[in-house]
Amino acid sequence: MKKNITIIYLVLLFLFVKLVVLVFGIENLFYVEEIYRALIAKNIIEGPAFASLFDLQIDTYSGGSLVVGLMLVPVFKLLGQNLVSLKLVALFWSLSILMVLYLFCRKYFNKKTAILACIFYTLSPSLLTKFFFFCMGFHTESVLFSMIFILIFFKIFYDDKRGILYFFLLGFISGLGIWFTYVFAVTILTGILFWFFMDRMFIFKKSFFVFLCSFFFGFSPWMYSHLCSWIGCLFLKRVFLFFYVHFFSVLAPGCTPIFGIT
Repeated sequence: MKKNITIIYLVLLFLFVKLVVLVFGIENLFYVEEIYRALIAKNIIEGPAFASLFDLQIDTYSGGSLVVGLMLVPVFKLLGQNLVSLKLVALFWSLSILMVLYLFCRKYFNKKTAILACIFYTLSPSLLTKFFFFCMGFHTESVLFSMIFILIFFKIFYDDKRGILYFFLLGFISGLGIWFTYVFAVTILTGILFWFFMDRMFIFKKSFFVFLCSFFFGFSPWMYSHLCSWIGCLFLKRVFLFFYVHFFSVLAPGCTPIFGIT
């Protein structure tokens, strides 16, 4: 318990500050496009009038819009369809970033640096605070993917943990992050550039092959929702669904994939 007391205090400070901002300034924390994310949850709650969940994705370039819409479903059911529910989902993303930020700074710098980084993040400038309260599934939420990517990257190349699992996780979070929002590509390209500096022949190694395969696995929602419709290849779509459904049946029996068959 003593080992985790610092992060507990930082989380409580973060929640206190953000809830104060939310209570006294909620009318200034609204972005009109949040309505479309709320409509995703509303559509799911009131009845499925769609063939696939991807039909509900608002921004074709951002799978994050669908993710936050799905996250709103249980919150809407518990707290009702209101602005506070939207902001609580946004607050969840911000809190997750805080925790990963602490873990990264505590691991690769020191405890003092981790505390200062979290305090500065908590007491961020007004514009940044406002953006982190937008329930959009775009640039601000993608910071979480960047932090996780950097944490895994340091595990591999700083701690020299070069097991297949780490490269799989690195590739998966890369693919998922780009599907979430394209701006995450900047983080991936930076990581690959440093990977090249440390190993000029990395593209010929097994670790890169694992990274590439897991990248496409994480990127598969984008491939399903875009590639198949672009080329109009119904056969490819059916093959993809067949292997994806069977993959779920092996790993998670009784679990239904999110893809609808059209």
